[in-house]
Amino acid sequence: MSRLSVLLVVTDTAGGGAELIVSQLALRGSNDVRYRVVYLRNSVCRTLAPNEVCINMRSLINPISLIKAAITIRRYTYTEYSILHAHLVHPLYLCALLPVRKGTLKVFTEHNTWNRRRNCGIMRLVERFIYSRYHKIACISPAVQNALIEWLGPKLRATSRVVENGAR
Repeated sequence: MSRLSVLLVVTDTAGGGAELIVSQLALRGSNDVRYRVVYLRNSVCRTLAPNEVCINMRSLINPISLIKAAITIRRYTYTEYSILHAHLVHPLYLCALLPVRKGTLKVFTEHNTWNRRRNCGIMRLVERFIYSRYHKIACISPAVQNALIEWLGPKLRATSRVVENGAR
């Protein structure tokens, strides 16, 4: 039986919270799961482990950088990884829009009960579409799940699950 393979996508090596947990997860590894972490940036020029990759995007909104990121992530999901797991806002949008190989699951971990996008009504429609592109949404607490369902509507309940500290 082959091991489960998870491609984790986060914004930067410099972050704390979710980014730190993901990098520690990759370094610790697992006998049951094969991890690879894709960072969009390495702003602290950290030496990466063998199972970590950095795309080195100069700008998170530059079209050429986005295409480069999309090609890299898509290559991994088509060739090696059965789960694409995104964390934080830039990977949320980027991974949601990428086509993946049939059978590849898209997962997003929601870490926050609130963000500035929720101040803009039109973003509710955009985010309903974006979140609908994921097979599962892991919420790190019941409060996060409740806030997300309140923001996006009750249909999200079917795909969201509380996973205490969902990055682990």
